[in-house]
Amino acid sequence: MQSRFPVVWWCIWLAAASPLGWMLWVVFGGAHVVADPPKYLTLALADAAVILLGCTLMVSTLRRRMGINLIRYRRMLGLWTFAYATLHMAAVLTLLWEWQDGLVTLSKRPYALVGASAWLILLLLAATSTRRAQKRLRRAWGRIHAWVYVAMVLVLIHWFWLVRVDYTLPAVALLVAVVLLAERGKGAWRRLMG
Repeated sequence: MQSRFPVVWWCIWLAAASPLGWMLWVVFGGAHVVADPPKYLTLALADAAVILLGCTLMVSTLRRRMGINLIRYRRMLGLWTFAYATLHMAAVLTLLWEWQDGLVTLSKRPYALVGASAWLILLLLAATSTRRAQKRLRRAWGRIHAWVYVAMVLVLIHWFWLVRVDYTLPAVALLVAVVLLAERGKGAWRRLMG
């Protein structure tokens, strides 16, 4: 739903969509700047999902600490997060997954289970993000959406487990997550536990 501030809405929408446009141009537009396009696409989609998840979590903090009210755009950011996470998962399953080995591949890559668990939480959050769901679920809606913190922790575990060489980006994401979770403190824990 477009807000009463269409310029801000479109700016945030374009900012969230632009990484996808860039990725598609790099992979399919003849840029030829990556040696392994499937791997690049998979990792770039994951990076975009993590960044947008962090942005989604920052919305409440920005309002509380700095008076910047972007709450009306949080749903859009969350849905973009889910879209990038879904595209990441689809890219992994279609471009990188070794289907002939099936469960053997899964046992060799337990980080995939952690990532899939985070995606399932994001699926639940996306499915219950409408105003209709808010009205129908009432107080349970807040408890369900507090699971975004669990999703962030699972994403970070997935990322750290996957990285082999450069831990810079996961470390920055971890620092941001720790600050956001510390800022939320007991309130988030109480909402999560009901």
